[in-house]
Amino acid sequence: MDADRLKAWEDEQQKVLEALADPAVIADQARLRHVSRRHKELEELIGVGRRLAEAVGDVDVARQMVSESLPEDRELARQELDRAEADLQTLEEQLRHLLLPKDPHDGRDVIMEIRGAEGGEEANLFARDLFEMYRHYAEQRGWRLEVLSSDPSERDGLNEVTFVVKGADAWQRLKHEGGTHRVQRVPVTESQGRI
Repeated sequence: MDADRLKAWEDEQQKVLEALADPAVIADQARLRHVSRRHKELEELIGVGRRLAEAVGDVDVARQMVSESLPEDRELARQELDRAEADLQTLEEQLRHLLLPKDPHDGRDVIMEIRGAEGGEEANLFARDLFEMYRHYAEQRGWRLEVLSSDPSERDGLNEVTFVVKGADAWQRLKHEGGTHRVQRVPVTESQGRI
């Protein structure tokens, strides 16, 4: 980790903290939201940057242990080096991900709509299953899911459901969820056992 870059992030974070304490920033909700987001980004960058600097030191120590160890201890030292290099690689990947340009819509809520459409009652049952999957996923991620409208079908399916998913990274995770799904399975509505 470049020490100059880490120092620049820490300096910027100090300025952001000062801005967060400024009454003018607190009064301007849009600016407060922007500064708060930047504070969160810098906090993540600095945390990963510090761990990355430690990991570089760990790799250097492990390499030195391998070169200076006795033959009987060399295998243990190599294992330690492999672990340290794997940790370093993971942290480098995390930092690369944090440095990628952000979608301006990240951090927003998502409105989703699921329709049974063509396929009759079986499509409506699949729409219900799909909605339940998203509901469960939202629960696991700690998001809130709020149903805006729902039109149940005759056999416990859904003709249509519209819902909003609210959470810190809901848009980032769900922005690619779109399109048509085609399902082939033994229908629950099949009464004669045909496939």
